[in-house]
Order: sequence, then C-alpha cells, then structure tokens
Amino acid sequence: MAQEEGGGKSQFSKRQKFVVIVFLLSAGIFVSEFFTGTSTLLASLVLATLTDILLYWVLRKDIRGTAFIPIFILPFFYTLSCGLFYSVVPQRMISRVLITLFYSFGLYSLLLTQNIFAVSTLRTINLVRSARIVSFVLTLVILFFLTNTNDCSCLKNRCPVCLVMQSIQMYWLSFSQKNFKGYLCSLQN
Repeated sequence: MAQEEGGGKSQFSKRQKFVVIVFLLSAGIFVSEFFTGTSTLLASLVLATLTDILLYWVLRKDIRGTAFIPIFILPFFYTLSCGLFYSVVPQRMISRVLITLFYSFGLYSLLLTQNIFAVSTLRTINLVRSARIVSFVLTLVILFFLTNTNDCSCLKNRCPVCLVMQSIQMYWLSFSQKNFKGYLCSLQN
C-alpha cells in the first residue's frame, strides 16, 4: 500500500495510477480507430477530455494556484492528435496495434513529465530539464500528427497553417513564464 500525504492510505501509487490511465486511454484509442468521419473527432475530443480529468485525479494533491493550468495542455493535444491521426493510417490491424503501442509509450512519458512539472511548482527538483526535453519532443510529435490530419474526412476545412499555429501556441503555453525565462537563460550559457 502506498502512503499519501496527510496520513491517508491509497490503494495505488502515482505510477500505478498512471499505468491504469494509460491502459484505459489506450483501449479507448484502439476502439476509436474503428470510427469514421465526425465520430472520429467526437471520440478524440472525449478521450482528450478524459485524459485531463484522469490526470487531474492523480495530480490533484500536487497542484496549487494557477500554475497547474499548463500541465493539462499537452496531454489533451497528445490524445487528440493521436486519435485524429488514426484516420490517416492504413486500416490494418498491425498498424493499429503499433500506433496504439506508440500512443501508450508516449502517454506514459507525458504523464510522468507532467508529474515532474507539477511537483516542481512545490519544490526544486533536478528532473525539470529532462522533462522539458521530453515535452518538446512530444510537442513535435503532436505537430506532426496534427499537420498530417489535414486529409482527415472530419477536418477537411482546416488549413495546416492553423494547426501549426495552434501547436506552437500550445507549446508556448506549456511553459510557465518563469520556467521559460530560466530555460532561455540556460540556453545562453
């Protein structure tokens, strides 16, 4: 049994909760692959919202004030972009399984990264620089997925420039102002 702050006992540790979240959302993504048209967009939005709700459930004790808002941006867009990207991939079982595995690995990495960001608002930890790198790489993956969903039947009228601008804005918002200034200063050294 894992011990939570405040003396209460939790049945699962935070990492175990992340594994459960990844399993549930991966199953949802796999099932959503069988939808077409507007159902794909709706299923992706539902799963993306569910990602943020479940992430809040795990991190609710580590987030304080308004610094937690950027923590939910990247997981939302990662799930949304993976859900929409499925409509571009060939409709073979092997490609569905491979992309679901890729989604699972990326989501688990992203959840751990967001946990690092949440804990870093409470105390200084050394993993923030690594979390920024993972966050940046996953932002590039999201950008790739979103720009390649332009041919998706549920997004026919979306231009790639709008998707690129949304992705850049999402990445910009994923850093708090204080962390971003520190990141720029560390690049200059």
